[in-house]
Amino acid sequence: MGMIMRKWLLVLLAGLVATMAWVSPANAADGAPVVDVHGIVGQGAGCTAVDSAKQAAPLQQVLSANGYIGQVVPIDYYCGDSKGVSIRGAGGPSTAEYPQNGYTLNTPIERLGLDLASFVYDTYTVKGQPVNLACYSMGGLICTYALTHLGTPGFPPSLLVQNVVTFSTPFGGVDKSNFGTPEQYKLIWCGNYTQCDQLMPGSPFLTDLAQQSLPAGVDLTTLGGGPNDIMTYAASTTALAQHAVNFYGSLPVKYNHNNMITDTSLAFNMPARVTQRGGGTSQIYNGAHSLNWAAHAFVSSAW
Repeated sequence: MGMIMRKWLLVLLAGLVATMAWVSPANAADGAPVVDVHGIVGQGAGCTAVDSAKQAAPLQQVLSANGYIGQVVPIDYYCGDSKGVSIRGAGGPSTAEYPQNGYTLNTPIERLGLDLASFVYDTYTVKGQPVNLACYSMGGLICTYALTHLGTPGFPPSLLVQNVVTFSTPFGGVDKSNFGTPEQYKLIWCGNYTQCDQLMPGSPFLTDLAQQSLPAGVDLTTLGGGPNDIMTYAASTTALAQHAVNFYGSLPVKYNHNNMITDTSLAFNMPARVTQRGGGTSQIYNGAHSLNWAAHAFVSSAW
């Protein structure tokens, strides 16, 4: 039984969690590579960039602290990304619409999902290697789109993906309440670009994604709901999720859209509401911090 499992059992024995139990040993995907997919950068249609390796480092730290031997693989897709592994063009040859070296805010999420699925298939699945997915912000939409469209034209037939964790992903769209009118929202936050439009509540992309289903055997955990996260607010989970963790409190950490993927604390003092598909919602008063929750999702075969 792994370190994180023992910690959770101690919490349970202390009576801090009322209705949840983790008693199964680490699953077969323990030690599998964790493909880490970053989110949107609202810098216009020029050559935007994310330091994907820097983003992935805190997750690697927490996984390693829990005895997880798998490596976190940071993914690049924007034209200026250069610190991770590029998936640009993985889904097929470059075109005028999808220039292989020029992905910007105008590159549709659908294309990014296709490239991610193709990359995982060619790099891992055909070799019989299972992987886990860690997906931040819009990255969660890229990951779920990739998985829900397997077998459709252009997509791989299947992927060896077992566990998926999303961090602060706007499945219901970006909360516009603090941005005024839709026009002000576009001007202030992101702009009139394809990905910005797709992140708006009620967009055709989000409407379609909500009607899809995950392949059998894929276990999805969503982490979100931070009280200071205007990107997701109460819409950071989806009906696709088997487990949804809502960090509703402000102490000891007031999660916003950024610190949910940088909190490396291994303490068990975070309040949260955890909803299990078909099993109701449990109130936790001494739960794990965000990245430690993700570690649990990657090493445990049951909740």
